[in-house]
Amino acid sequence: MKKPLEKGAFLPLVIVLLCLTLSMPLTGCPEEVKSNEKNIISFKINDTVGAIWKNKISVVVPDGTNLMSLEPEIRVSAGASVSPGSGVTNDFSNPTTYTVTAEDGTTVNYVVTVTNPNVRLASIALTTTSVKKEYQYEDILDLSGLIVTGTYTDVSTATIPANVWSATPLNGSTLTTTGVNTIIIAVENCLAQFDVTVSLKDSSINLDVGLDRKEVVIYGIPKGQEDNILIYWNKRLLNTPYVGGNADKPHEITISASEDYSSVAWYVDSSRVYNNYRDNIITIKAEDYTLKIPHNITFIGYMEGVWYSKTLTFTVLKQGDRL
Repeated sequence: MKKPLEKGAFLPLVIVLLCLTLSMPLTGCPEEVKSNEKNIISFKINDTVGAIWKNKISVVVPDGTNLMSLEPEIRVSAGASVSPGSGVTNDFSNPTTYTVTAEDGTTVNYVVTVTNPNVRLASIALTTTSVKKEYQYEDILDLSGLIVTGTYTDVSTATIPANVWSATPLNGSTLTTTGVNTIIIAVENCLAQFDVTVSLKDSSINLDVGLDRKEVVIYGIPKGQEDNILIYWNKRLLNTPYVGGNADKPHEITISASEDYSSVAWYVDSSRVYNNYRDNIITIKAEDYTLKIPHNITFIGYMEGVWYSKTLTFTVLKQGDRL
C-alpha cells in the first residue's frame, strides 16, 4: 500500500519552477525603429533636372524663365518630408533653402540655386530718399545713400554696388551750375536720373551799370554792320562812362563788380566767360549774340565766406525793332 504524500511535499518543486521562470528573458513584439534617411533624391523644375552634390542643388533653366515664380518637383527619402513642399511655388531669384525631415525627426538643409545663363540687366531704378538734393554753389556732389536697383530679364532684382554704376557729373565733383542739375546714373546700357538744386544767396551786389535793373536791351544788327548798333538799357540810350564804344551808337556794354569779392565768375547763357585782364569786369558785345533771343548774364561773387549772385537779361535787336 502506497504511502500518502505529506502536505507541502510539492512546495519546493513549485518554488524551483517559479525561479526558473523569472530568470528567463521576457520576449514580445520588437519596437519599430524609425528611419533617419533624409535625402533629396530628385529636384526638377519644369523639364530641367537639378544637379545634386552633397547639400547643394544647382538648376540651370532656359533663357527668359521667371525665377520669382517656379514650382519644383521634389522626391525625398522614404518616410521623409520636405519644406517647402514639392509643387509649392517659390522665389528662386536668390539661393533658396529646403529642409528635409527624416522619420526620426532629424533634419538636413539643402541650398538650391537656380540660374539663367543668358540673364541680362533690363533696367535700373533709383532710391534717393537718403540722398542730399539741396546744395549751395561750389558744394561737393555727395551721392552717399543712393541705392541703385537692377531688374533683369528673368524678372529678378538686385542692388547694384556703388563701384559698378557711374554718375554724371561724377560723385565728389564741384557743383558750379546754379538751378536744377540732373544727375544721370548709368549701368551698362541702362540709365536713370534724378535732380538736385544748386542755389546761391541773392544779395544787393555792388555792380556798376545798374545791375539792379532787371532787363538790358541791346539794339544792333549782325557782325559787319556795327555802325548801326545801338545799346539801350530799359529802352533808353546808354551814354554813361561805363558804356564802351561810341556813346551816340553804343554796341557793347561793360559791367564791373566790386573788387571786395575774393572770387568772381561770370556766366552768359550758363557758359563761363573768362576775361583776359580783370575778373571783376565783363564786356558784352551785341555782335556776339543771336538777335531777338533773351540772353542771361549771371555774376557770382564770394565774400567773407558767402557766395552771392545776380542775374540780368538782355536782348539784341536791330535798330527800329521792338521786343
